Amino acid sequence: MTELLYLKNDFPETDAIIRETGSDTEGNFIILDKTSFYPGGGGQEPDKGNLEIKGNKMEVIKVKSLDGEVFHYVENLDRVSVGDIVQTRIDGANRTVNSKLHTAGHLISSIIYEEQAHSLIPLKGFHYHVGANVQFTISTASFDLDISKINLRLNELVNSNLEVKASIVDVLSDDYKHSFKIQNFTPPKDKPLRIVKIGHFLAYPCGGTHVENTNQLLGIEVTKISNKKGNIKISYQLREFSAI
Repeated sequence: MTELLYLKNDFPETDAIIRETGSDTEGNFIILDKTSFYPGGGGQEPDKGNLEIKGNKMEVIKVKSLDGEVFHYVENLDRVSVGDIVQTRIDGANRTVNSKLHTAGHLISSIIYEEQAHSLIPLKGFHYHVGANVQFTISTASFDLDISKINLRLNELVNSNLEVKASIVDVLSDDYKHSFKIQNFTPPKDKPLRIVKIGHFLAYPCGGTHVENTNQLLGIEVTKISNKKGNIKISYQLREFSAI
């Protein structure tokens, strides 16, 4: 299986070895022995970037994960051979946006579920550049959320410099057993199980990328709360990226 360096938040530039090349219905692909490219999923957009092989730079058009392997799709496989050494280069600015939005979604969910509205159960999150939101389902008939109160608490936590810690754990470990699982969550079978914990809040199983401290989330704010048939959507943005 591909070694997933993104689980450790390693991303700028990495040397890797081509293990396999080929084509499928989605195009030409390269499989490496290790990669920093996050293939998307869990509400997070995939990484952007390029591969450099023998001085030839190739844009990574798409990334996907299948059966423990990460497929890097490129335009063509000219001058590409199994065993070649590749330099992988992640678009750092894009990764930073993705990581901030993902951590922000976790932090908002933690505030709402653990501090302000215990009757709401985290359902899923969409940590996209446009339309970022976290969604909840109602476990009781009523709830009370106030955008100004949420944003006040967010600002406090951003300035509290809470550590964001990611750990690879075993499914039988206490860390996993005591973590919070969204509805219908099942541990992955083809990749390591990782949990992400923000400060004193409950850890969440998560394979996405994150920042290292809440002080990197300056500008986070909830912009809208909607309720559609018991599905509560909390929309948010990072002001510095609101135009992306």
